[in-house]
Amino acid sequence: MGWLLEIDTQILYFINGLNCPFLDGVMWQLSKPLVSLPMYAYIIYLLYKGEGKNLWRPLLAIALVVLLADRISVECFKDVVCRLRPSHTPGIMENLHYYIKANGDAYHGGSYGFVSSHAANTFGVAVFIALYARRRAVTAIALSWAAVVSLSRIYLGVHFPTDIFAGGALGALIGWLCYYGYQRLAQKFGWGGVAR
Repeated sequence: MGWLLEIDTQILYFINGLNCPFLDGVMWQLSKPLVSLPMYAYIIYLLYKGEGKNLWRPLLAIALVVLLADRISVECFKDVVCRLRPSHTPGIMENLHYYIKANGDAYHGGSYGFVSSHAANTFGVAVFIALYARRRAVTAIALSWAAVVSLSRIYLGVHFPTDIFAGGALGALIGWLCYYGYQRLAQKFGWGGVAR
């Protein structure tokens, strides 16, 4: 485990060390839900094309993805594993660059970081959408969005790379399971279901 933790920390230092005032602002904004509004609008557009007035069906499935990813990442991992974020880990926290908020305080996040809820939520939605649309361009856009949002968390010093990888894997699994359940219901009740 020692070598893995060392690699984890070195990757964190490398990404966090790319800091500059411009990237600080970009990465801080990427961590906020409002910045993802264009992506959400695109998702709704895709779902509308596939479902029309029954748009609520896949939206409900995506809401379930986010709910499960968020709650499982916190209640089954963060609150159980209790792995400190790098921004709270003695010996590491002193070596990181932090985003300074408008009130002058450095952003450190909550105490625990394994697994990343940002990664779980975004990759969960991205995988669901990729499976739903089944188009390369949509898959590339959705997964790139999830990856960039997740990367911002490492850059800000509030997650180790393994927090992100594990959170992304958890989210992807939840996204796949919810899509599978959605497809089973669609077959059973004769719903539509694929964006064109």
